[in-house]
Amino acid sequence: MHRMAVVLIVLSVAMVIATGCSGGGLPTGSAPPGTGSPSPSAAATGTSTSSGTAAASVTPTPTPAPTPTPTPAPTPTPTPAPTPTPTPAPTPPTLSASVIGDCIPYDPAALAIEDLGADGWRLNSGTSAMVLTDNHQDAERALALAQLNTQLCFFGRDNSRPDRSRYIATFWTGPSGAIVTIPPGAIPGDDCISYDPTNLTVENLGADGWRLNSGSSAMVLLDNESDANKMKELAGHYTKQCFIGRDNARSDRYRYIIDYWK
Repeated sequence: MHRMAVVLIVLSVAMVIATGCSGGGLPTGSAPPGTGSPSPSAAATGTSTSSGTAAASVTPTPTPAPTPTPTPAPTPTPTPAPTPTPTPAPTPPTLSASVIGDCIPYDPAALAIEDLGADGWRLNSGTSAMVLTDNHQDAERALALAQLNTQLCFFGRDNSRPDRSRYIATFWTGPSGAIVTIPPGAIPGDDCISYDPTNLTVENLGADGWRLNSGSSAMVLLDNESDANKMKELAGHYTKQCFIGRDNARSDRYRYIIDYWK
């Protein structure tokens, strides 16, 4: 038995030697792949897995910075343009109640010219007679004047003198005695005399009545002092005394003269 065991050992050693010589086996001390020693790549990186396979390097994905949401600029509230305050039309000056005591109101839309033949031409308001003129041209001027106003007024209409017409003065106003401004050229062929309203005086002529003067120039003849003072107040609002028909040659020429003021 001891001899048989020795023989078996010798045979086993011989087989191992024979196998090594033929190159089919591993060198002594080498380990099979995948066991024991790390692979070169694993050794280079210092990384290995429990199974011996090198792990891939993982690059972390950077978290993008949040994009800020732009804050919109505030929309400015437009400042409304101020609404201009309309300038009221100036109120025309008015004559005192004492001056406009004897006035006839009329409708400017109801005015008409009437031919009276040899007696001249007359301006009417509806069926009411207003003023006489010597000719049709003067009647047209009187119509233009009357259309700018609404009242025909008088001083001295109640006088009882033989030459009564000479002591009657006429003037024109708007509603409630408003002084009406006559535009340039509104009365064709204006016949006016300029004067200084600060230089007016009333003169007592005795039996011949009272007269309004401007400096040394005579303006209007009145029946009494009261009418003369009213006439002075009226003339103080103007700078021109004007006439229609002053050049007429009738025997009663004062009946055919119309006064107005500018």
